[in-house]
Amino acid sequence: MLPSRPVSQSLHGLMASRSESPLQQKPELPRRTDSTKMMVPPVLVRSMPPLPSRPTYNDTSKATLSTSRQSLQHERHAVDASAAYRRSLDEPPSLRKSQKAQDATILNEDSDVDDDMPLVVDNARALDQPDTSTANRKPPRFKGTHWDVMTGKEIKKTALCGDSIMIAHSDKLKLHNLLTGEITWQLPVVDTRVTAMDFRTVDAHELDHAGRFLWIGFRDGSLHELDIKNRVIVERYFHAHGAPIVSILRNKRTMWTLDENGNLQMWSNKESCSLKGKPSSTSLRTVIGVNAATVIGGLLWIGSGRTVHVFDPKKSSQSRLTPDRGVEPSRVAGTITCVVHLPHTPDCIYFGHDDGKISIFSVTELRCIEVISISHYNLSGLLGVGDYLWASFKTGKIFVYDVHSRPWRVMKEWHAHKSPILELNIDRYGLWQEKRLQVSSMAGDGAVKIWDGLLMEDWLDAEMQRRLEEFSSMTTTSALVCTWNAGASVPQKLTRDYEDAQFIENMIRQAKSPDFIIFGFQELVDLDDKGKAGKSVAKGFFGKKKEKEPDEKALAVAYQQWQAHLEKQVAIASSSSDDYKLLQVRSLVGLFTCLFVKRKFQNRIGNVEASSVKTGLKGRYGNKGAIVIRLVLDDTSMCFINCHLAAGQKNVMNRNNDIFSILDQAGLSASTERQPGNHVFVSGGDGSMVLDHEICIINGDMNYRINGNRNQVIQYVKEGRLDKLLENDQLLLELRKNATHRMRSFTESAISFNPTYKYDPGTDNYDSSEKMRVPAWCDRIYYRGLGTSQLQTSSYQAHVCRVSDHRPVSALLHMRVKTVNAEQRKEVYDNVTRQWVDLANKTIVATKVAALCEVTGRNEKECKEVLRKTHGQVVSDAARAMIST
Repeated sequence: MLPSRPVSQSLHGLMASRSESPLQQKPELPRRTDSTKMMVPPVLVRSMPPLPSRPTYNDTSKATLSTSRQSLQHERHAVDASAAYRRSLDEPPSLRKSQKAQDATILNEDSDVDDDMPLVVDNARALDQPDTSTANRKPPRFKGTHWDVMTGKEIKKTALCGDSIMIAHSDKLKLHNLLTGEITWQLPVVDTRVTAMDFRTVDAHELDHAGRFLWIGFRDGSLHELDIKNRVIVERYFHAHGAPIVSILRNKRTMWTLDENGNLQMWSNKESCSLKGKPSSTSLRTVIGVNAATVIGGLLWIGSGRTVHVFDPKKSSQSRLTPDRGVEPSRVAGTITCVVHLPHTPDCIYFGHDDGKISIFSVTELRCIEVISISHYNLSGLLGVGDYLWASFKTGKIFVYDVHSRPWRVMKEWHAHKSPILELNIDRYGLWQEKRLQVSSMAGDGAVKIWDGLLMEDWLDAEMQRRLEEFSSMTTTSALVCTWNAGASVPQKLTRDYEDAQFIENMIRQAKSPDFIIFGFQELVDLDDKGKAGKSVAKGFFGKKKEKEPDEKALAVAYQQWQAHLEKQVAIASSSSDDYKLLQVRSLVGLFTCLFVKRKFQNRIGNVEASSVKTGLKGRYGNKGAIVIRLVLDDTSMCFINCHLAAGQKNVMNRNNDIFSILDQAGLSASTERQPGNHVFVSGGDGSMVLDHEICIINGDMNYRINGNRNQVIQYVKEGRLDKLLENDQLLLELRKNATHRMRSFTESAISFNPTYKYDPGTDNYDSSEKMRVPAWCDRIYYRGLGTSQLQTSSYQAHVCRVSDHRPVSALLHMRVKTVNAEQRKEVYDNVTRQWVDLANKTIVATKVAALCEVTGRNEKECKEVLRKTHGQVVSDAARAMIST
């Protein structure tokens, strides 16, 4: 954060005498008497330091398909991964499935019944969900001071300016100092409650008073003005409206107030728009049931219900510019909850809806351009902060979107509050006065938090990632990854056939002494029996008698047999100079992971940890899920995931949900090292989640199928026309069209082998059972490298092993690993910090110029010249100088 000016402390006199009003005055607490805070109109925050180009992930073009074919899966698949279930929790009981019915559905979905699906599919629906694959999840906090206000009481409204924030409770108004944490002023509120707050406009000659006078609207229609600097009530206007005031808006030098019945009052005054000067007002009847409102170019935009209405208050007659019924979004959307206008997209106005959609309207054409679904959760607030759109949700999360890219890109997402967020606010005046751009969020539990609107830490992290090679030395290591659904095979079965017995040894020899060897197996136990066990678990939830659990001792024996077999195969296949150590071994029902590493790397490895994620029966059971192992090699974090996703030809959404759960709920320990320049973890993470790691490799029986007729698929396999099948591969289709899919930042090498599922065991024939399953590439290996930790593959192949209905798949990856030089890193970080200060100062100057242009009506060139003559320090002095000339 850029340094703010020092704050002096002193005592101040008592308030004026009490009078009958919703605001009852009390003796004030000690307060600051430093110089007045200044503010600029909201449209003046026009720019902010752009984030550097994000370090790119591996190119995903290999996982991209021809646009001629799309998936049959409906738009419902392109959603926030586990949203379907979570959203059901918010549905009315009449619409919600019973828990028994949901559990029974999961059991049925986990069955492996396949239906033929046509190869030619529809591509009419364009992708519109935001891309979340590169989101940074570190909260954008300021350093030091008291940036959180934990009131513990219900909050109605907030207003933020400079070092102070006014918080309205149901019974009191409290002014908090953000630097000291003190309550510097409080007023009781009786017989009514606050329903709207905002700072009034100022003219060029009174820029010193910007951010000083606060208008407050009440439920009984009263309107009050407070002097925040002197801690006094300036004026009370009782019954300014006949209904609760829901919005206080600014339009150049006038103030507009709007009540819930749609009555608009426009306040103006020759000298200043203050209630004390008995400003004149004109009225306009708009629309009943105002949910959100804003002013753009002198036009009043109102969201009421699901429709949008536009009025021109300057017209004495026919002020309504839209039909009486309003303008509806171009797609079905919920009730409007919020609205915002971004200066950098001047022809677009954004309305948020309670079903997680944003409808975008054209300012010039007064029509809906498009509707974008950004979530399935209640969207509680929208805010324009520089180039970006901030959105808050009832889940307690805040997202930052880049709306200039297609699809929209999620720049940040983080859990801001433990309870629903009710409001977002911005201090549009602190940037050029306090040298910081503050954003506040208000939650239902009485907490208010302040965030850095300039996203300074993100800029610094992204720039340091871009310059990693300036303070790091690079080495290359190799990793052999093998994924195989063993179909409950035991090692002894491999000895019945020579190819089966040799496939592991041959695979390791072909890799030519890799530094890491990772075996990720699925179904080491009979999941038919485990499925019965899963149903017994469900019976327990249904209140029926639970059947006996499987023999865990037998499972342990199976794992031990495979561990011993893999250790023996690694020892046979490696030369005497390549001494491997079993670094980690983990199991979860049928999942089994063994990670070997050369002993010479042992001293370079630290922070080794393993965890598991259960996704079967909504996380209750481990018949589906993942094993996650992470480690740090030198200064590079790595994460290896072995997964088994939901089965079934049509269960694409369930597989997407499984991936979401695995990547977002890994359950790893968080790192405590968060000093500047620490680049072990990425994306603002602390190592507790998979995507916090620079290198991520995910393998497993992902169970994504091929959309097509079985006979036609087999015919294409025989003809070697794999490209036709890849066009209909469900996973590749999802990665192409579903912007919310968590694996969009991952890469898969080109597939040149036949589908690995489903074979008749012991043969090379695809499934000839009565189910006649469609062949598919269920067994996959994906990888992601961030920044300098790029990955390349030298082989991606299937192997012959006929004891299972799946073929093993392996990939040999080559990874760049960094070792950081601490002194060089500090030097680069200091340089990057200076760059940030220069860039932020340019942004502040640009904001000052915009402020002068707004209040004086002069052009940009004149305003820049006046600021140059006044050394760009005091905007009010520059404004007065321009007025005098």
